[in-house]
Amino acid sequence: MADVGTITVALKFGIKARPKAVWSALINDMDEWWHDSFYVTPKPHRITLEAHAGGRMFETSDSGSELLWYTVIGVEPAKSITLSGHFSPPYGGPASTILHIDLEEMGPDVTRMHLTESSYGCISGDTEKRLREGWTMLIQDGLIPFLEVKQHS
Repeated sequence: MADVGTITVALKFGIKARPKAVWSALINDMDEWWHDSFYVTPKPHRITLEAHAGGRMFETSDSGSELLWYTVIGVEPAKSITLSGHFSPPYGGPASTILHIDLEEMGPDVTRMHLTESSYGCISGDTEKRLREGWTMLIQDGLIPFLEVKQHS
């Protein structure tokens, strides 16, 4: 059984796009850059982020399967979003988690994304590593290349 505890993963990413473009990709195009290996529901599947208080970040499949990842608890459009979620035992819990994404304009067409996830509850020994590697893969290998292609098309 996992130990009861807390972890925080804080990551920064430099993105060659304006904050509004990054925000749009996060909110409107998540299904386009989210990696298949992160889905839990059977194919074909989709992931959606509803960017309003009480909104959901969830996945669905054509078979009717669904999984709620997070609930939105705060939004400042094109600047930040805060979500609250849970890890059930099959995914390393039971634990609760808060995800905060902040977009900072660093110059013309350059955004710094600050992503922080803090979790508390039954935390397995590899949870921090899995969160760090997972978010890094999603942003560096998913969101950033998606934005690069979108800007050049």
